[in-house]
Amino acid sequence: MHRWIAPLLAVCFLLSACSSPALTGIPRYGSPPAEAQLIQSEYDALLSGYVLPLDPSVLGLAVATGMQDAVAQQLGAAAAETFPQATFSDDSAAVRRQIAQEYVAVTAQYPQVNSTTLAHDAMASMAESINDCHTNFFTPAQYQEQQAELSGNVQFGGIGASLKDRPGGLPLIDEVFAGLPAAQAGLKRGDAIAAVDGRSVQGMAASDVASLIRGPVGSVVHLDVQRLGQGTLQFAITRQNVAPPALASGTVSTGAGAPIGYVHVYGFTADMPQQLQQTLQQLAQQGSTQWIIDLRDNSGGTLQSLVQTASLFIAQGPIALFEDRSGQPQTLSATGQGTVSPQKVVVIVNQDSASASEIFAAAMQERDATPVVGTPTAGCVAVGKFQTLADGSAVEYAVDKVSTPVQHRLLNGAGVIPDVKVDLTLNDLAAGKDPQLNAAVAVLEGRTVPAASNAVPTPTPSAGAAGKLIPGTTSPGGM
Repeated sequence: MHRWIAPLLAVCFLLSACSSPALTGIPRYGSPPAEAQLIQSEYDALLSGYVLPLDPSVLGLAVATGMQDAVAQQLGAAAAETFPQATFSDDSAAVRRQIAQEYVAVTAQYPQVNSTTLAHDAMASMAESINDCHTNFFTPAQYQEQQAELSGNVQFGGIGASLKDRPGGLPLIDEVFAGLPAAQAGLKRGDAIAAVDGRSVQGMAASDVASLIRGPVGSVVHLDVQRLGQGTLQFAITRQNVAPPALASGTVSTGAGAPIGYVHVYGFTADMPQQLQQTLQQLAQQGSTQWIIDLRDNSGGTLQSLVQTASLFIAQGPIALFEDRSGQPQTLSATGQGTVSPQKVVVIVNQDSASASEIFAAAMQERDATPVVGTPTAGCVAVGKFQTLADGSAVEYAVDKVSTPVQHRLLNGAGVIPDVKVDLTLNDLAAGKDPQLNAAVAVLEGRTVPAASNAVPTPTPSAGAAGKLIPGTTSPGGM
């Protein structure tokens, strides 16, 4: 599943017990070190703000586990074997104090461990312990990158493609952006990355492989690529400045009448709704009267972008229902535009459509009976809040549950179930076939959904602004 950085619907807010035996001699009073205070700040935010009540002892244990992992990573597993073991009560104030004491004990026992990394690993472990896709820790650099993504201002030295994790296998290229080095070199959707600059990437996450492929503009990256039916191919690609697109558009000509407008929305970034409106207008000028909105691999974005996008299709009324930890309900409503006829739209989703894209698909499905095609979505849906911390790092955590506007179905853990279920297999991807897009076209034309082996042509890129690469949210494997 894409991690960029995590499936996300973000609302940005600028927002003492006895020590354990292992901590004998650790001061119980006075101000804790700055890094320990960072850990405590995240603890406070999660304990008081997360949408569901949390067990303080679980958070405390996660902090200890994260620090032990940091020791093992920096000094080796043997050093971590002597890590002080601690137990935590369910008293929130006592756990808060003990977190600081544990940090002091570890830095005293392992002075060679980087203190910032120790704290950040503890904080990441605490966020992960909640096991919620909208609860994550970000280092200062990660947080800056995340905010840039949400605003649509991402640029980097890369090749202009995105990668997707394949469980038990090599990461696959799932998108090649026109006019950029990857496309010019001949990389294709479905290609599997086997090595980067001679280094095997077997077992690596797509996001880590993408980091290896990124680099200084003008430098060359060497890729070993496995392609179905052709074995291993080698490419030498010169990196250039890449501004990943928020959307890409084109038309699908079927010979049955006017071309069908096609828009692949990669993320709900700040500038995407305006670009989408312009794109739909330009496609209409080219004769399109029916639309396919492709939300596959769209991991979400901002709440404002979601409302503006949904309001292009839904004139008024609820888009989704929110509920905070106190049970207080809130309705997210359309803003009254409704400029696109919902009877002429089909939405495509897959298992990596998450958060804002799931809310949009569910609203279209329930409010206006828009057909949804593809596979069940990720089921990663909540309103997230960012809490910035003293060193520039941040923690994001879920503050609202989200339900569908008509049936009031909780989306987190359930996702959106397509009206027309169609798989896209790895073999389809490698062969350049797209049975999900084919099915969407069939639905618009009122035909029986064809067999998965039949594929429609790749959408022809639109001219003008609609065909340009627009900065926006990228996939975790953006490279």
